[in-house]
Amino acid sequence: MNREQELARLQRFYQSEMGDHLTYSSLAARVRDPALRALLERTAATERCHAGFWAERIQALGGALPAVRPPRMRLAVVAVLLWFLPPRLVIGTLELGETGAAQDYTVGGLVSALWASRRGPRSWR
Repeated sequence: MNREQELARLQRFYQSEMGDHLTYSSLAARVRDPALRALLERTAATERCHAGFWAERIQALGGALPAVRPPRMRLAVVAVLLWFLPPRLVIGTLELGETGAAQDYTVGGLVSALWASRRGPRSWR
């Protein structure tokens, strides 16, 4: 994989994590249960940290961080689902997407790179 392909892939990962961050932040603002809201806020913060990891890798390759647009369609669907379904079910559905993302990250040894990077100090933690 050449540098441009690697940067494009890392930028997609970054955008995905930021989209997840925005989704969980939006969901946290909509739920009434304080404990669930706190959990969603922590999850949003975790997704932001994940984006920071990818940002660091992008910048290490000399790339620019891509623009992040709110995932409007996902946010609209989540808002509609919250009218009809319990928030915990909606959140569980969102978490299924996290499994697919983790599988994408294993390509090219990115999980190994993430694990190795956790040993040293990082600004994204």
